[in-house]
Amino acid sequence: MLRFDRNGRCLVRRAGVSVAAAIAIALGCRGVSIDDVAPVLKPAPGADVTAERLAAGRSIYISETKCAGCHNPKQVHAHTADEWSTVILPRMAKKAKLSSDEYENVLAYVTAGSRNIPLQRTSP
Repeated sequence: MLRFDRNGRCLVRRAGVSVAAAIAIALGCRGVSIDDVAPVLKPAPGADVTAERLAAGRSIYISETKCAGCHNPKQVHAHTADEWSTVILPRMAKKAKLSSDEYENVLAYVTAGSRNIPLQRTSP
């Protein structure tokens, strides 16, 4: 399982990983950053969401105590807003034990980054 630290560097989660598995994991981490998987987004023009809400949603989405506690964050842009809102997030929110505010923040973030919405990334 690939894991990322706060700086977007790939980590190995469990000790006792065999040498072959560690090498495979390290090779899988090469070139992958958390910003590729879960980019920092800004509100789309005319969108009814704040930058603060998107930042809060992303923070929860990549948090090891919430969404990324059981698996690596999935690429936000790989799913449609409908997939996020009707299938993925309702199921995962229960497992991550999201509060209603956390749910709304994550929903705002993943739908803003979904594949049917042009990405509005923040400038570096």
